[in-house]
Amino acid sequence: MTGGTNPILRLESVHRNLGGQPVLRGIDLTLASGEIAVLIGGSGSGKTTLLRIVAGLERVDSGRVVLRGTDVDGPGTRRFIPPERRSLGMVFQEAALWPHLTVQENVAIAAGRGSEASARAAVRLLEVVGLGSLGARLPDTLSGGQKQRVALARALATGSDLLLLDEPLSSLDEMVRDRLRPLIRDTLRSQQRSALFVSHDRMDAWRLADRILVLENGRLSQADTPEALYRAPATPTVARYMGATGSFLVRGAGSGRVATPGGRIVGATCVDLASGAPGVAMAYPDALSFASDGIPARRIDSIFEAGRWRTRWRLAEFPGEMHGLHDHLPPDHALLQIDPAKLFAFPVATSLE
Repeated sequence: MTGGTNPILRLESVHRNLGGQPVLRGIDLTLASGEIAVLIGGSGSGKTTLLRIVAGLERVDSGRVVLRGTDVDGPGTRRFIPPERRSLGMVFQEAALWPHLTVQENVAIAAGRGSEASARAAVRLLEVVGLGSLGARLPDTLSGGQKQRVALARALATGSDLLLLDEPLSSLDEMVRDRLRPLIRDTLRSQQRSALFVSHDRMDAWRLADRILVLENGRLSQADTPEALYRAPATPTVARYMGATGSFLVRGAGSGRVATPGGRIVGATCVDLASGAPGVAMAYPDALSFASDGIPARRIDSIFEAGRWRTRWRLAEFPGEMHGLHDHLPPDHALLQIDPAKLFAFPVATSLE
């Protein structure tokens, strides 16, 4: 699971325990120069711990952290470089602004240049994050989302070639997030900076990432481009992050097929699911389409969403529900077919249900 040549960051077999419990279990990853990687995973998966280790705010119990070709942590290297010497731009969930400095001064102090140059940089970056008119305000007069945007501008002002961002958009409303994502990506791209971006939000991964890193229970289960993860998720958790819904039991039927408990045989993308073995299946909403020779289905409910009808279906001989997206309000009963490339089946042992 690598990020290509000329890595700015490399983690080798990193382990971390907290309170006697494993939080990170053998993490191997590299981040290439100029690469934007989005780290996603559920609560307790180890995302923030991994970021804090890269920042130098926590130590590894075993393994190795290499930054710009230099060992910065690892018991085997007997070397530890503290956070202030790692030259990183950081945004954590707590904005941590200087309360006695104005918004512009908080950003300018990170620029580290002459007073006029740093002031100009601060003004420009505050415009980028949509706070150009608030430079003279103090942090305690800002909303939580505004503080987070100041912290983001401050991280960009550092000039560091590697930014660590722990859910910097989480406290912002959807419209602001939609506006900031391309601005962040364009800014990082234009300045050839790398970024490790932690998020719970699938849209952050889609719209920011060159590569998505999925953490499950302290392990890196898959790391690849957004398209690769969408087309070939390695685990149920990855499939869900890519938008798959539902979850029902099946058995492998060989030759890229599965059998439902009711005996229905359908084509599927089987991920390490042997013939006859129990599995769990889930599908993308656009896997369902109408077909004259399809499976009888009953519509449970439909909700109009962004120009399409998101519909819950009950298919004959299928346990549970399946979700579909349709251009028009579907009838109460229909015949549906399932695109095998968008129906994924995994061994039961890999399911987190």
